[in-house]
Amino acid sequence: MAKVSRKQSSLNARAKEEQAQIPESILKQHIPRVLDLETFLQARKLELDHFLTILSEKAPLGGKVGNKKSFQLLPKHMRRRAMSHNAYRVPIRNRVLSQCSATLKNPCRKLRRHVKSLIKQYMHRSEKGKWMENHIWHAKRMKMHNLWGYKIPLSLNDKGIRACYRYARSASLIHDSSYYSAFKVYDKSFVKNALNGDFTYNLRTKSLLVYKNKLICPADTFETSEAIVLIIHPAACCEIKNILQENDLKYEHAEDVLTFYRIRGPKSTQLISSVLNIKEQEIRQLLMSAGAFYNFKFPDGAVLTANIHRKLQRPKGFKPMNKYEKTNIVPEQPNYELLKYSMNWPEGFYKSIFWDDIMEYQKPCRVPQKITTRSAKSRYPDMKKFQKTQGVNKLQEKTEVPEKPEEKNLEDLSKEQENQILPEQSMEIDDEPQVLDCVEALLVYDKESFADGWDIYIKASDNQSLWRNFIYAGAKAVGLIEFSRVYFEQGRLFFPSDFPTTISYQEYSLDLAKTKIAEYFRRPSSKRMNYERIGSPYPFYSDWSFGTEEVSYSDLIPINIKCESRCPKQLAYICAPEPYDLMNTGEIKEPLHDKSQENSKITVKDLEKLRNIGTCRKIIGYVTSGGFSYDRTRGLGIGFIHSSARVFIGKKVLFRNPSSQFYHRCKLYQIQHSKVLFRNPSSQFYHRCKLYQIQHS
Repeated sequence: MAKVSRKQSSLNARAKEEQAQIPESILKQHIPRVLDLETFLQARKLELDHFLTILSEKAPLGGKVGNKKSFQLLPKHMRRRAMSHNAYRVPIRNRVLSQCSATLKNPCRKLRRHVKSLIKQYMHRSEKGKWMENHIWHAKRMKMHNLWGYKIPLSLNDKGIRACYRYARSASLIHDSSYYSAFKVYDKSFVKNALNGDFTYNLRTKSLLVYKNKLICPADTFETSEAIVLIIHPAACCEIKNILQENDLKYEHAEDVLTFYRIRGPKSTQLISSVLNIKEQEIRQLLMSAGAFYNFKFPDGAVLTANIHRKLQRPKGFKPMNKYEKTNIVPEQPNYELLKYSMNWPEGFYKSIFWDDIMEYQKPCRVPQKITTRSAKSRYPDMKKFQKTQGVNKLQEKTEVPEKPEEKNLEDLSKEQENQILPEQSMEIDDEPQVLDCVEALLVYDKESFADGWDIYIKASDNQSLWRNFIYAGAKAVGLIEFSRVYFEQGRLFFPSDFPTTISYQEYSLDLAKTKIAEYFRRPSSKRMNYERIGSPYPFYSDWSFGTEEVSYSDLIPINIKCESRCPKQLAYICAPEPYDLMNTGEIKEPLHDKSQENSKITVKDLEKLRNIGTCRKIIGYVTSGGFSYDRTRGLGIGFIHSSARVFIGKKVLFRNPSSQFYHRCKLYQIQHSKVLFRNPSSQFYHRCKLYQIQHS
């Protein structure tokens, strides 16, 4: 018998002890005949997940198996040093794995800037949000943001608010609003009942679309012989589609078909007459004569239907604005014929044929049709020249091409040319293949006291050259934020930020609150404003319920605020003043409130409790957009007050910013003067201001 070592004997003794410790009840158990697979897998879910992760790590991914490359899987006697840089030294069965690892993750710039890779990249980027026709031009100069399913130019890369105001006051600026869409509704009576505007056939009507006592959105309307065309913001398109489908109305939705430019400024008429090569002589002469005068005004909503030549004229005599240039020359007075158009707009200029075949036009391409690269060999074909010559090629196929003549003397050739075509003869050609030399356009005048201008609607695509000509002629391109500042200076409501009862505003305010809360918690706890301490109940959003369940658009009154001091910010509170507030000229301050928790950090739950905080002045409204007005040289705000606070129109009130304790005096204007108070959410102070009512437009 073999001798057992001391180690082996100790192991055998330990095994006997462990076997003796196992209870008899477990040893008597048998494997069941029927096994429930679901309960069995759930009991061993963690083990199976761990097993699958190990298998996935060992699976061949990117030329690797686990942490090893393909040639490291071979036995040591088959490995060669050259396999690390030469794939042909690897055996065929493992060569596929090594080829996967050879693909570059980040290729060189020359390959990335190739036309095929550029188009593939643009196609991939445009899937996240629709691109407008001038997206590449805007992306180089502005900050792009994904809004309402589109990539929209949000703001300029440089600080250009003051420059945009100077251009709107003295020259002209342009904004690409091609993200708007058109609805052609064939039931006129239904649309006229839903709109609150007075319709005139030859004028564009600004109106509010209301359905079942709920405000949907503002709409620009054009009337035709069969239907009414609505120009709608993309934030409200889904809601309007649902309304039209609910009532079984016949309609057409022209999405991404119209090219829509908005030009604002006193020189907008001169800009249009110098850039657009209009075919109609009467319209061209009218715009040229009106553009010769500074800020000549047409009737509000005046419509011109014109044909524009594809070959645009170069802008002559129109220079970019010089802020140091002095203009003290007394301008000439317009003649009587031109003044006639400013009073009564004739019906012959508007032709509703523009909206007839709108759905037949091709949608603008999101990917640019021509890409400029450094290499001359890899140029993408110019689609514009191809489209122009497409009809000409069809003509050449139908007409007989003469054979190439033999070499002859100059005298014989000149005699043959004289006998070929006489001036009285005309060549008959079929009318079917035609080259589109002109593009239909609709020009609409927008009359305002500050920065009036033109809206240009063009049906055909491929209008990038038109946009560039406007820029070369001296117009300043602006983003959505700068263009909303033009509305702010005019004292007009801007959709959707100034329409609180709409669904679009609710989505907008939700995004605004998320960004403000994220910005608030990015700051260190010592630098965060304690809104509970200063008594600011709604620092990130406005509570339009005013303690009631539902508020309709008729319960809110749009107002303008003119401040005596300071500037109201967005979400500022409009408060009712006490009798002694208007008599006193000193500061009005919100008293500090007691803390609910001492020496504790503010959390999201604490922000939800802010709505229960009371203020010493009753809140009667909120500011939707505010700031310093360069045109009025004072603080200006646009907001809404509750209909129960109509008494304060024509009187002084207070406003207070959300992050301040101080109330400031202001006036509310509903056509007539009225003073109230406003207070910003982050301030304790109330300020006096005036309220003015805004007419919806």
